[in-house]
Amino acid sequence: MTLTKGITATEFPKPSEALNFGFDIGSGKRHELVRLSVGVGDFEALAATMVQLDKDAAFKAFANAMLRAYA
Repeated sequence: MTLTKGITATEFPKPSEALNFGFDIGSGKRHELVRLSVGVGDFEALAATMVQLDKDAAFKAFANAMLRAYA
């Protein structure tokens, strides 16, 4: 899944283990790849941070994700 230009989220190795983000922070001449992994044990802290930053946007994102999951 591409989130924004140059940022992807993948379900590797299994979606139940971690959410992985891949970034290319290099220039047009050179690639510098960075990977960030957020394990399921970190989801609560990530959600709390999202709520702290913007409660309405976080609630909307969580609600839409749950609606898609149970559709």
